[in-house]
Amino acid sequence: MAELQRRLKRRGTDTPAVMQRRLREAGRECAAGASYDYLIINDKLDQTVEALAQVCQAARHRLSR
Repeated sequence: MAELQRRLKRRGTDTPAVMQRRLREAGRECAAGASYDYLIINDKLDQTVEALAQVCQAARHRLSR
């Protein structure tokens, strides 16, 4: 959450109210993380793209859709 807050502040495109709303929403999403099938952390673009490609590949091979 601290990293998200740092990025939002550095970007400087959102009002403080919008930043707070985005942080609250991110908190709810993180709390629901156990219900997700995959976790991709977007900190290094090339690794993130590769991880997403692997998830897409796995999804194409699932038996149940």
